[in-house]
Amino acid sequence: RGVMLALYTGQRGSDVVRLGPTFVDEGGFDLSQIKTGRQVWCPILPELADEMATWERRPGPYLLQDHGKPYTRKRLSLHFDEQRGKVPALAGVTLHGLRATAVVRLRRAGLSTSQIQDVIGMSMAMIERYSRFADRKQSGKAAIVSLSERRKLEAKGTA
Repeated sequence: RGVMLALYTGQRGSDVVRLGPTFVDEGGFDLSQIKTGRQVWCPILPELADEMATWERRPGPYLLQDHGKPYTRKRLSLHFDEQRGKVPALAGVTLHGLRATAVVRLRRAGLSTSQIQDVIGMSMAMIERYSRFADRKQSGKAAIVSLSERRKLEAKGTA
């Protein structure tokens, strides 16, 4: 649950551990971020909504430890680190890195920096920083397509 919430909301761990049904408002999470105090409305994307539909509906945060106590940010990080070694798909992933992954995913989906800022509640500078390599890769791929199309047009024009 923690991975899904972090990956699909882009929120910091300190906010992910707080999320629960009371934060849901019109298809998104309405929260005031712990670190910045910024009020954010973060849409619940279909992939996360599908996952959340399988969760038991009860009051309190979505993330509970085995003994039923809510997670702290620190405990979530420790537990994530323990589990990462058991899940090959999480090799090399950090909990905070899921925040950057959320930014890249939204950028690749075509959202502008200001839209991502509104959705995640992150500064434009951080969004640019997190997505800089993805933007370069996407731009490079677009350049190859453009060059390929230009060559085709040139070949037709000279034939």
